[in-house]
Amino acid sequence: DMARLVDHLGIPKTAILSLGADIRYAMRMAIARPDAVTGILACSGTLPVKTASQYERMGKWHRFILANARYAPLVLPFLVRSGFSLARRIGKEQFLNSVNAGSPSDIRTFADPDVREAMLLGSETSLSDTHIAWEAFSRECIDSEKDWSETVRKCPVPVRMLQGTGDTDVTVEVALRLLHHAEGPDIRLTLVRGADHR
Repeated sequence: DMARLVDHLGIPKTAILSLGADIRYAMRMAIARPDAVTGILACSGTLPVKTASQYERMGKWHRFILANARYAPLVLPFLVRSGFSLARRIGKEQFLNSVNAGSPSDIRTFADPDVREAMLLGSETSLSDTHIAWEAFSRECIDSEKDWSETVRKCPVPVRMLQGTGDTDVTVEVALRLLHHAEGPDIRLTLVRGADHR
């Protein structure tokens, strides 16, 4: 899809900005089209998680979803559907506040009226009175927790990762361990003091 988009727009070369585990899509694009991708900037990016101890160091919501995606993928869709139903019942705003409760910077960011409006409107397709994307979300999580180390090894472009020091989803400790064990291209991590995940 990304290759078709850059071709359609007539963009000969571009850097890719990714969020979270979507870094793997950016790397796959760089592998498929090394002529078109100059580099990747990953915000709160993550690399393949390989051990239970790496999950244990994550924030509770992140750990709950991703560890189940890895170790109990058949159960995950039920858990996600339950979470989406809870969000619908208590309201998206209260649900997002609950998910971000352990992250002061994320709470402050979500309190900004423009950010709150963007997040609430942006989630309308996946979570509203007429849509609930639990199945697609579950598939995406299961894919992110497979071992995609080969994708990292084959990535032909430089990767720069920005990581908030207060990130409770992927802590700095986890990010550094993942980076230490990554085999592959020129990957560098920059810590952003006082920033969290979002």
